[in-house]
Amino acid sequence: MRRLSFVIRCSAFIKDDPGKVNLALCVIVLLHWLLDALPDFPHIWHGLIEASVDQQSSIFLAILSVSAMVAGFAGVVVVFGLSTVDILRKLRARAGKALTRNWISVSSAGFLGTGLALIAVLVLYSPLKHAAVWFFELAVLICLNGILRLLWLLKSLIKLVQADDIKKAQEEDEIK
Repeated sequence: MRRLSFVIRCSAFIKDDPGKVNLALCVIVLLHWLLDALPDFPHIWHGLIEASVDQQSSIFLAILSVSAMVAGFAGVVVVFGLSTVDILRKLRARAGKALTRNWISVSSAGFLGTGLALIAVLVLYSPLKHAAVWFFELAVLICLNGILRLLWLLKSLIKLVQADDIKKAQEEDEIK
């Protein structure tokens, strides 16, 4: 019972507070950076760090296409959610701040991913070039969070509209 309660609280935290999830991702990257300094810790970025600066910058900039897709898809989901269907109007009124936070989060994920990827490339050409990979890692995680949140939001919106459509179709059938 306690385990289920913990899972429900974590689920609510992840769904309702995307800003804190992004902050948690920053902490995860920071912890990964600290653990990476340990000699026995597996260095997942070793091959990337050993690559040439041109190869690294190409990989870092590849996240820009992912960021663009996230930003574009976020626009689609938000516009769908802002449609004038009665059930979505009720959802917006009831969900309030949590829904707004989610829409802002998915809309900003592409921009954050882009900014972090560009910072990674700029840092790559500085004396602190070893830190570039950590900005890249955070960019990937922020974009991944945005993608998963977008898919969850879209699925939820579609289910809500579908349930409303079924209800209205049944009411129309009863009238006939």
